[in-house]
Amino acid sequence: MKIINNLEPVIGIETHVRILSNSKIFSNSISKFSNIPNNNINYIDLAFPGTLPNFNKNLINKIIKLSLIVNGKINLKSFFYRKNYFYPDLPKGYQITQFKKQIIKNGFLNFFYKKKNIIKEKRVNLSHIHIEEDAAKLIHDKKNTYIDFNRVSTPLLEIVTKPEIKNSTIAVNYLKYLNNLLILFKIYNGKIEEGNFRSDINISIKNKDTNKLGIRCEIKNLNSFKYIKDSINYEIKRQLNIIKKGGNILSETLKYNKKKKITISLRNKEIDLDYRYIIEPDLPPIIIKKKLIKKIKKKIKKTPYQIYKKYILKYKFSKIQSYLLIKNKNILKYFNKVLIFTNFKYHKIIVKWIIKYLINLLNKNSINIKNSYINPKNFSKFIKLIIKKKNVNKKLIFLEMWKNNGKIKVKKIKNIKEKKIYIKIKKIFLKNINLIKDYKNGNKKIINFLMKKLIKNTNNNYNNSKLYKILKNKLNGKYYKLSK
Repeated sequence: MKIINNLEPVIGIETHVRILSNSKIFSNSISKFSNIPNNNINYIDLAFPGTLPNFNKNLINKIIKLSLIVNGKINLKSFFYRKNYFYPDLPKGYQITQFKKQIIKNGFLNFFYKKKNIIKEKRVNLSHIHIEEDAAKLIHDKKNTYIDFNRVSTPLLEIVTKPEIKNSTIAVNYLKYLNNLLILFKIYNGKIEEGNFRSDINISIKNKDTNKLGIRCEIKNLNSFKYIKDSINYEIKRQLNIIKKGGNILSETLKYNKKKKITISLRNKEIDLDYRYIIEPDLPPIIIKKKLIKKIKKKIKKTPYQIYKKYILKYKFSKIQSYLLIKNKNILKYFNKVLIFTNFKYHKIIVKWIIKYLINLLNKNSINIKNSYINPKNFSKFIKLIIKKKNVNKKLIFLEMWKNNGKIKVKKIKNIKEKKIYIKIKKIFLKNINLIKDYKNGNKKIINFLMKKLIKNTNNNYNNSKLYKILKNKLNGKYYKLSK
């Protein structure tokens, strides 16, 4: 996205996540997706006169867990508010949510992603996270609008970032990481298609030289990473074009038209005063004890980003090695099982052979690592072997293991007899005269092709690094003498 003159886009994201729960937030109705309309509802959900909400305290543990994984501060005392507005999806005429002193304040999410084979790391800062009830679902046809109340009062977490994100790539990768994190920690079920992970995207344009934000527009209810990226890119272009022509941005609520690939205005944006927030009189404050936070903190496991950083900083993996391990949970499980069999030694050697060789074989044969011909126990035996015995053809043993369901057949590397090798090289040179000329003219990549020929002609019986030195020196017109 090209920035016009001294302007830059600013993006803030509000993500609504349906918490994994057997019952709803303020009633004992089943909190479950249903294809049968108005199936999972009761009198409290429909706001019948005389009914009162009762907060589902089973949600507290998941909220504390979330605060820990996003590095947020949990408020030991928080309140529910009524957000007043009239719409057919709200049977009470208001939504029970949080306004001031939300249940989680601040926080941040570190994450990593791959862009053009480069691993990038980013941090997105959070403003707050609050808990609220969902509204009903409106279903439209050409003549009528129908209301399905199954969704009403299901428990939602609204995760709100600070307006600091600069482009659609960071926005989408943040949301992908957040989505995976919430699934991993069993905070939600991962079913985006059921509307359980929806985002509102706030976009404005500001001057780079100031912290003052421009007029923002909000794109509502996006639940596809592709549409989020496309809508952000379109909306940034739209706003920049208006400013470029000397126009003014109107503060609007928008929807994204997937067919036309444009944003469409729904209404002017509301402000907090429009909703007449008041503290919910029918619900007490949410009280959380420090003991419970400490108890959950002891059991919390590391996030993918924490594991990624540990591999890089502690075990000196490359960024791409760490990324590839964590990207696929089955590969990570395999790696961890191998570590157990090696008494948690040889991390770097293990990851090298998994990433460079095993995954390559799996991909070539379209096999999942769960069904690998070399199981973690046999893989660990191979690692121990190549640590102890240096004078073996490692690649050949590994390939033989693959062919023989993990059974190890050791083939010792023969001592190099220079005259025999020179004869082999001479024959290769005579058959590839033009390639030798190209090498001499600067095309150094040709050595890789010649090396493959040499390995094949010597039946893979020799140390490849020594063969490579001999070949290279011969190409460069030097005499190679083996050290004792």
